[in-house]
Amino acid sequence: MVDYSRWNRIEISDDEDDTHPNIDTGSLFRWRHQARLERMEKHRQTKMDIEDEINDVQMDQYAKHLEQYETVIRDFAFHSRFDDSRRFLLENANIVCQHSLDYLSLWCIQLKIEERTTLLEHIVRQAVLIQLILDLSKTVRGTDPRDCLPTFFSKARENWLKFEQLWEQEIADFHKRIQTAADMRIERAIKEQSEKPEEKLIGPGGLDVQEVFDSLPEPLQECFIKRDIQMLKETLEQMNSDEVEYHMKRCIDAGLWLTERPEDDDEKRLRQLRSELETNVDENSNKHSESSEDLE
Repeated sequence: MVDYSRWNRIEISDDEDDTHPNIDTGSLFRWRHQARLERMEKHRQTKMDIEDEINDVQMDQYAKHLEQYETVIRDFAFHSRFDDSRRFLLENANIVCQHSLDYLSLWCIQLKIEERTTLLEHIVRQAVLIQLILDLSKTVRGTDPRDCLPTFFSKARENWLKFEQLWEQEIADFHKRIQTAADMRIERAIKEQSEKPEEKLIGPGGLDVQEVFDSLPEPLQECFIKRDIQMLKETLEQMNSDEVEYHMKRCIDAGLWLTERPEDDDEKRLRQLRSELETNVDENSNKHSESSEDLE
């Protein structure tokens, strides 16, 4: 299986996307931006920082892989149908490796933090597909994962029901690991921010994030820490309207709560691809119906 403990040594970049879910954990990450500028410039292609225990050779290999294949990896991630994924990987076998899986895994952690659920669920399916191929290659020592592709896909088709069950189980397990990794990042960011009170985060309305958070009643603080929308709604229902209006306005002005979160480019791309896929399915269905009528 993949060594997911490595995720605990990786910091996620928060600079690619300024849009966040309503409970804006992203604002808790932005304070780290200035301190990481030099490192991010040095490793800009990697989209992540790896701490000292990861050696420079591994870092360079990862960076070179992304420099060459990042666009291809992302294209693969947006495929929906199994047969399309099969054809794509057979034509782009060089992305079937641990570096690609690490990239997709980190992407998924970031999506989890930002609560971009639809996109996350889609990318996870594709990440697990890569993981399963890598797992197959490990059953025979010295086997290159790329050499396993024909066997993997033929066996999957021959035993589709069992394969689909395995795929879904691995997806569920992957989501659990993503949740754990995301929670650790959030907890660490909150802890580090609390230890550096001199570094202020100013929200869109001119209020300091930490000051507003500290001023919230404990039940509301817990909602933001857990990022639990349902808990937040229930907590607000127990407060009087004036108190709710006061605290929520301050949360909005501090950037802890966003009134709406627009789609980012990846979400728009996924929506467009799904729309095109549905259109193609409808067209094929209509053609089939017309052919049946002609035969009659």
